[in-house]
Amino acid sequence: MQKTELASRIKFQDAQSANLAAEAAIHDKQLHNMDQEAQDAHNAASLEQFKGLQALGLTPTLVVGNNHGGAEAKAGLEQLTANQGAVPPMFTINLGHQIVGFDLNQLTQAPQGLDAVNKMRQVTNPGATPIDQKTWATMPKQMQVDQLNAALNFTNPTPNEQNLATYKNYVTTLQAQPDSPDKAAKVAQFQGIVDRMQKGLDSMNTRANAQNAAKEGAVEQAKVAADNSPTAIAGARAKAEAEAAGKNAADKAAFGNITDPFGVGTFTAGNDVGTIAYKWNVVPSGGSVGTTNQMSASVTPALQSGVGIATSQTLTGFTMGAGDFISVNASASTSNQIAFVTVVEI
Repeated sequence: MQKTELASRIKFQDAQSANLAAEAAIHDKQLHNMDQEAQDAHNAASLEQFKGLQALGLTPTLVVGNNHGGAEAKAGLEQLTANQGAVPPMFTINLGHQIVGFDLNQLTQAPQGLDAVNKMRQVTNPGATPIDQKTWATMPKQMQVDQLNAALNFTNPTPNEQNLATYKNYVTTLQAQPDSPDKAAKVAQFQGIVDRMQKGLDSMNTRANAQNAAKEGAVEQAKVAADNSPTAIAGARAKAEAEAAGKNAADKAAFGNITDPFGVGTFTAGNDVGTIAYKWNVVPSGGSVGTTNQMSASVTPALQSGVGIATSQTLTGFTMGAGDFISVNASASTSNQIAFVTVVEI
C-alpha cells in the first residue's frame, strides 16, 4: 500500500526522464561502494563541476540531502511532481552529502548548453564543425537532452571499465593533436579523469574482493567445524549463513534489487525495417501472455536514417513475485532486431 501511494506521488514526464532518475540512483550506490578517499576525490570534482555551472548563471531545479538512503531524493521528486505535474529529465550532480539537479529541458534552451555540447565534441569528434544555434534548434528534444546530459557529465564520468577505456583513448587522441596553447592543459585534465576513475574502480574491486574473501572464509570455518562436533557444525553453519546473508544484503544495498515487488518499466525496441510491432507483458507465475497482463500498447519503431527505435513506458507500477516473468513479443522475426525492458525500482 505504501509503495502504491509513493508511485502515485512521483510521475515522470517521459521514459527518458525515468531512465535518467534510475541512472542517478545507480550512480549514487556505486559511489557509496567506494572507499572514503575515492568518494572524497569524486565529490571534490563534482563540487568544481557545480561551481562551474553556477558561474555560467545556471540555477538548479532540485537540491536535496543525501544522508538517509534516498529518502530525501524521493521527497524531492514528490515535490517536483506536485509543483510541475511530473519530474522532467534531470542532470544530477552527486556532492556526497547533497544531490543537485538541473532541468535539462530548460538547459537545452540556454546558450551555455550548446557551448557545453560543442566543447565535448572537440574531444570526441576532433575537427567536426561545431553545431550552430539554428541546427541545434531543429534537433528533436530527446536528442538535445541526450547530447546535453552527456556533455555535462563529460568531465566527471561514472567510474566503470567502459568509461575508463574510453577516456584513455581520449588522452591518446589529445596527445596526438597538433600543439596548441591549451593542449597540455587538456591532456592533463583528461589524464586526471582517468587517474580518478582508475582509483575509484580499484577501490570498488578491493571492497568486493574483501567481501568475497570474508564469505569464503566463513564457509571454510564451517567445514573445519564440521570435523569437530555436531554442536560446532550447527554453530558454524549458522554463522556462515548469517555472513552470506549480510553479503547479499550489502550487494542489494550497493546495486539495487530489480525484483523488489514494486517498480515501473520502460520498453525499448528497434529494427532496420520499421514495420514490426512490439509489446511486453508482466506474466504471473504459471500464467501465460495475454491482454490482461500487457503493460503498454504495441509500439512500432519509425525508421530514421535506416534505424527504427521506439520506447513505451508504464508509470502506474507493477509487482513481481517468485516465478513471475517479463515477456517481450514481436510481430515478425525477420530483420535485425533488439528489444528489452528496463525496470526501475521505486
